[in-house]
Amino acid sequence: MALTFQMPPTDGGMAVGHYISQQGLEHTYGSENVSKWADRDNDGDASKIRTNVQAAIDWAEAEIDGAFGPSMYEVPLRPVTPTVTDWARRLAAWHLYRARGMPDEGDAPGGKLAADARAVRVEMGRYISGVARGEWTRSGDHATGPDAA
Repeated sequence: MALTFQMPPTDGGMAVGHYISQQGLEHTYGSENVSKWADRDNDGDASKIRTNVQAAIDWAEAEIDGAFGPSMYEVPLRPVTPTVTDWARRLAAWHLYRARGMPDEGDAPGGKLAADARAVRVEMGRYISGVARGEWTRSGDHATGPDAA
């Protein structure tokens, strides 16, 4: 199955994607954390921070779409369920934190965000292998979830 790219919507200067937005990341992890993780140069440049957040969102969504693309599901996954949003937020947060190149004070090597990213990959694998069933559009099919018409 070929992956297709669609431009995500814009959101007034905030980073956005198909599954998550900067606002959602900030709601989950706190705006101070997201800004700190995205401020790789420690100069507070809002443009660079937004660019880094957008790169993390794009990376997280590509991870999800890359995992599901070769499976029975069409990507981007539709409908966007809370599970997909959670995966994308957890992966984007880990990407921001890891790319920053320095741990927060008191954070164990790897830490919670790395464990979250590993857990997301395990969870996605359960859906891809058929152990868990997604509500997303399947290849050559229509939506399979409870909201499907």
